[in-house]
Amino acid sequence: MQKLVTNCLLHHTDPMIKQATKLTAAEERQQMIRAVVASAVGTTIEWYDFFLYGVAAALATTAHVLRNGEIAMSAPGNELLDNPQLLKSYLGR
Repeated sequence: MQKLVTNCLLHHTDPMIKQATKLTAAEERQQMIRAVVASAVGTTIEWYDFFLYGVAAALATTAHVLRNGEIAMSAPGNELLDNPQLLKSYLGR
């Protein structure tokens, strides 16, 4: 086991290995594009989630906000959308 750990440490500190794992400019650009696309997709999914919640709250006759599995607030959907506590707590507004 000790020999395996020593070999792994030498492998990661070898300058030739470090040089071989450097990214080219094109690979760096590709990684940046992947990160930006992944961030945009995640943001879009999160926005869509908030949008669906807003539509459902507006359509519901009575909406409930849950905290730790218990109903924390209950009111008609339109009232919850205008509730400043809800906007600040859940939507960050």
